[in-house]
Amino acid sequence: MSRAQGIWDGSNTEILEATAIAKAATATSEEVDLRAIGAAQAAVQVTVVFGGSADGDAVVDILASLDGTTFDTEADQSESVSYSAGNTVVKTFKVSGIPRFKVAITNGNSAAENITVSAEIRRMVWEE
Repeated sequence: MSRAQGIWDGSNTEILEATAIAKAATATSEEVDLRAIGAAQAAVQVTVVFGGSADGDAVVDILASLDGTTFDTEADQSESVSYSAGNTVVKTFKVSGIPRFKVAITNGNSAAENITVSAEIRRMVWEE
């Protein structure tokens, strides 16, 4: 008897196109429904472009939902993306165990400078 194993399938799917976020503001992705895309879990890759005077981290929150209507008001998972003034930082992490989620990214700069963010997912499917 063979055991099912998870494999990363296909190419990345954009869930938040490049968006400028002002100081202390948040951008939120479209909903990801893991069941609808036939996924056991997903890898989320966030790209943050920091301006030359950046002085604060970006915060990435995974907001879970059971029904696709009500999303967490406290993040299921939260990650900091360490600022690097004038540079682009990419961070990838896994999301599993929740049927639906959104990715919310907050600009932690105290300077009045935008950051530009984007997010993609790649699904993991089960294969015999």
